[in-house]
Amino acid sequence: MRTRTLVLFSSVILVAGSLHAQLPRIILQSGGTPQVFTTVNEALTAAQPNDKLYFSGGTFLEAAGITIDKPLHFIGAGISPDTANVTGVTTLSTGGSTRITILTEAGGSTFTGINFNPGGNIQYGTDPNDDDPKDLIFQRCAFAKAIGMAIEEGASASSSFDECIFRGTITGGASNAVITNSILDGATLSLFRPSGLIIRNSVVLDARLQNSGNAIVQNCVHIQWRPTLAGWRRADQQLFGHGQWNVQQFQWQPGIEQHLRPGCGFHFRERDRRQLRLRR
Repeated sequence: MRTRTLVLFSSVILVAGSLHAQLPRIILQSGGTPQVFTTVNEALTAAQPNDKLYFSGGTFLEAAGITIDKPLHFIGAGISPDTANVTGVTTLSTGGSTRITILTEAGGSTFTGINFNPGGNIQYGTDPNDDDPKDLIFQRCAFAKAIGMAIEEGASASSSFDECIFRGTITGGASNAVITNSILDGATLSLFRPSGLIIRNSVVLDARLQNSGNAIVQNCVHIQWRPTLAGWRRADQQLFGHGQWNVQQFQWQPGIEQHLRPGCGFHFRERDRRQLRLRR
């Protein structure tokens, strides 16, 4: 019995290892027979508007960059090792300082379970004439680099982000964004003006909001960390009006912090801080 169990366990390990060793694959569902690709740009060239692209786990690297110029639906294997342990995380990457670019014509696209880690940044448009993709939806995605939602201020793009992780700058350029159930891990949000930014039910870790008058933040956990002799604790400065959240007409509707009073010096241990972060 022990021998059979050992053989079965070894077989499972070998199958999992072989899955990891396989080349990343993209299945394009385009109404007819599914097509299989190994590179993102080949799949994008073959895709028709509103097609679905299913990504295996693994890193999809395009040295010259990725440009999305039609509405498509990207479905990845996930961004958390707990839920993508066998197939691996789905990562879209580019070479050098090249970008992942989303043009106006890609409005209506959706992205689920993808880690965006380009060499450059994620950029809406290449010039002011094509930087207005509307109704983009990102669910359970991670962003390791900056997101530029406009080439220059005055754009009218719109995006919603749900259960996402942000670790870079998010520049609105007058575009609109709704962020819900997400983690802002050291991210800086800027140029959502005269309005256009809503953040709800999210965890804000050392994030900065600036030049974004009339932003609305509802039911969030705000934690600003400063080193002290006793360890880490919340900063003594208010979260809005100056300092980290430097905006005018800022509508702050407290969630958990309505019981803590901003600036009260509530202490957290370093272990507590790590537990609030999703696994990198």
